[in-house]
Amino acid sequence: MMDIRLSMASLALALLVPATSVAQETAGGLFSDAVMATDDSGASVLVLPISGQMVTDIRLETYEEMRDRIRELNPDLIVVEIESRDFPSMYLRIMGYFDRNERGFFDEKQLIGLGEFFHIELQDIPQIAWVKDCEGLSTLLALSWDRVFMSADARLSGSERLLEYTGFNQWPDENGRGKMTAAWTSVSAVLGNWGNRSEHLMMAMTDPGKLLSGTFRGKQVEWTEGVYGEFVLDGNPQGVPDFDASLAQEVCVSEGTVNTLQDVLLLAGIREYHFVGEELAEDVADYKINWRRSYENCKRLWGDYQQYRGWATGEDVVAYLGKSKNTLEKMIGLYRRYPAVEKRMQREYGLSLDALERMLEELKEELRRANERGGRGGSGGGNSRTGGGGGLTG
Repeated sequence: MMDIRLSMASLALALLVPATSVAQETAGGLFSDAVMATDDSGASVLVLPISGQMVTDIRLETYEEMRDRIRELNPDLIVVEIESRDFPSMYLRIMGYFDRNERGFFDEKQLIGLGEFFHIELQDIPQIAWVKDCEGLSTLLALSWDRVFMSADARLSGSERLLEYTGFNQWPDENGRGKMTAAWTSVSAVLGNWGNRSEHLMMAMTDPGKLLSGTFRGKQVEWTEGVYGEFVLDGNPQGVPDFDASLAQEVCVSEGTVNTLQDVLLLAGIREYHFVGEELAEDVADYKINWRRSYENCKRLWGDYQQYRGWATGEDVVAYLGKSKNTLEKMIGLYRRYPAVEKRMQREYGLSLDALERMLEELKEELRRANERGGRGGSGGGNSRTGGGGGLTG
């Protein structure tokens, strides 16, 4: 029995795997130099990015809006570029030098919905996943493709935080926790089914308690729960598998290691190509810019609201209650336009859409009473909630 990451014997395993890495330099240059870009001949290739924070930057609605345009383009191949991580590196994670608010969110409907979009609604279009870096829940999504290539410096790491995402520790009894564990971790099995992945592999990527070993059957790996296979991939009950590009290729999780898009296309059997739908990738980038700008604006509005509530006293009560009301209405508008804004504001300030709407109704009633008093304040400046500050937006 051995740990494949610690043993030189893993090199021997590579002999059983097709030599698909094209990130090698030859006397004539890179193998991918043989791939030629054209204006309109050869295979039509659509490149779609899936990048950033899960459930905020990466949202199902963004891609659903593209469905008809993708259908009209009818590309010969979709290359899905995936780059999403909860932690920039293991070192920074251990040291605690990362933005905890940038960690991904768990949302079963979003994860399964993205899988259904690509693997059911677009199933008649050939697809390849190019993993530039995956750590966390994005890895489960990446493994829903049966053809995966990885950049040479990419990770493909599971998420032991799934139970944390889902509030597992809040369930009071062991039986309830067990049922919720089974329900939530089953998401990984559903995603893995689209990629023809072993359920044992997918569960190990989600549940630290699931150990994982494998046995080569010809050029493929048969995965087994526990440590009874020919090699042990994950023997740590406190963690989940963490693949680098080399290891992923050795054990057939990835088809090959690449440096460029041309490498990906060469391994897909394409020697001549042209891009289509480049504006779709721009739309994805624009969405990320716009929701994050709205999120920053929402934080400032929350600071404004707290200031206005504090100033809503005496003769100024009606004026500042009115400003408070207008500020909440702007925040609610941003929440409704970008669900990602609500996700982040709820994580950082505990402000859900429902909470804002209740506050608005209470504020309207308070404003009505103030007007009945002839614009005179009551016994204070209202119920100003605590939270993040922010300057006035004018």
